Amino acid sequence: MLRAAWLAAASRAHLTLLYVAGARLARSTAVFAPPAAPGDRRRRQLLKAWMREAEAVAPGRVECAVLSGDAAERVAGFARECGFDLIVVGARGRRRLRAASLARELLRRASCSVLVVPADEAA
Repeated sequence: MLRAAWLAAASRAHLTLLYVAGARLARSTAVFAPPAAPGDRRRRQLLKAWMREAEAVAPGRVECAVLSGDAAERVAGFARECGFDLIVVGARGRRRLRAASLARELLRRASCSVLVVPADEAA
């Protein structure tokens, strides 16, 4: 996430942190939607932490959206609808992307560029 925030700050772009409920995270300009589950304290805490970290790097350029459903389908569709230029996503594994990974699916489905960074650098 910090890599995405740095890119947003350096290019004077907006950053939307996307959280897909029950799935993996993707990052990539949109509106804030609070988490739908009223009792999901952990999700709210995680989103607030991401927002604070990203705002520290790219002040005034960070928003958040919460989606549900198939992660690759929802992220690719949201990026297309919002006219994103770039999706930054973390990938686990250093040698190659797993066949069913979110990053691999986004590389196939997204209508914009996808930057895949190691998961430890993305968070």
